[in-house]
Amino acid sequence: MKRNLVQLKNVVKWVRGLTYSKKDEVEKNGIPVLRATNIDLANHKIILDDVRYISKSAKVKEEKYVKKDDILICTASGSKIHLGKVALVEKNLNMAFGGFMAVLKCNNECHSKFLYYHLITNSFKKYLSSLNDGSNINNLKFSQIEDYEFFLPTLKEQQRIVDKLDKIFYEIDKVTELTKKNILNLKSYYSYTIDKEFSKYSNELQQIGNYSKINYGYTAKASFDKGNYKLLRITDIQNNSVDWNTVPYCNVESHKLSSVILKHGDIVFARTGATTGKSFLIQNPVNSIFASYLIRISVDREILLPRFLMHFFQSAKYWQQVNDGISGSAQGGFNSSKLSQLKIPIISKSNQQKLVEKFDLINEYSSKLQDYYYKKTIHLHSLRQAILSKELVAKQKEAA
Repeated sequence: MKRNLVQLKNVVKWVRGLTYSKKDEVEKNGIPVLRATNIDLANHKIILDDVRYISKSAKVKEEKYVKKDDILICTASGSKIHLGKVALVEKNLNMAFGGFMAVLKCNNECHSKFLYYHLITNSFKKYLSSLNDGSNINNLKFSQIEDYEFFLPTLKEQQRIVDKLDKIFYEIDKVTELTKKNILNLKSYYSYTIDKEFSKYSNELQQIGNYSKINYGYTAKASFDKGNYKLLRITDIQNNSVDWNTVPYCNVESHKLSSVILKHGDIVFARTGATTGKSFLIQNPVNSIFASYLIRISVDREILLPRFLMHFFQSAKYWQQVNDGISGSAQGGFNSSKLSQLKIPIISKSNQQKLVEKFDLINEYSSKLQDYYYKKTIHLHSLRQAILSKELVAKQKEAA
């Protein structure tokens, strides 16, 4: 055995999550079950925003409940980037964990948080990436990672390193949270400024559907190798931009093309999922259509400027209407009928142009500042990984 190096299988017990059927699920007053979505990919923390419940009549073994110092790990996901993500259970939660999850339970030679810090290093993530067999089915078995070798000093030294990392990361977390707040404050300033300026010109509100054509996108299989048209999807819209070079292709039936071809000045709108309400202004598209989880709005340009409507879609009043619509939906989405009923301010085109110019300027400066703070969060993440590498990975190489 190499000095201070151990394999994962020698210091942990692997326990698979709970499997249950759809009929076992209840709305509330049941047994809470943590799923892969309850682990935040960015900060490796447990999030309790969307916890599922199963009936208390379901038989759940004691080992299927998470305990303090367990390490939760995602074992199955539709996206490989989430496979193997971990979170440390820092207190007893009285919650079970689902079938696409497992827990690692350390023996008395291994400090749970010390191992957790190992498992969030880029070194472990690269190890996970090396397991990728190209399959579309993503499933992580313990046999695939049980031989992972890592640096494990004495318990006393593990505790010293954990204490040191905790102290450093506490300070980094404070700066990170402040940076994120600055980004949110900039977004809020932009959206509430829009509302304030609109109210100066008109309080008359009309339904969007009175001044636009609204329709759903095209259902097709995406391909990165062949197709006649680019297929714009929700996931292709990031940070209010699209990298068209990464957008896949598809083939379109000729008789359906006219209803889904994208034109300059169209606005596409996400109608489902976590990004419901997110919108994007299409500019100079080339042979592109939009996918079925998007809704396209084509405005009457005799009445509305597309950029004016696009700015309205960033306002606080707009998001209030969207959120009210989502809360009243059993599926949590937003359909074309609801979109057509959204109320927008109607003002003269000359005043629309004045507001567009003003909002463009505000948005430009706001975006630059947001980009600065966003890059700062990336630097903070890199700093965290550099510290982990120095304290753990470097010592692992020395021990080898």
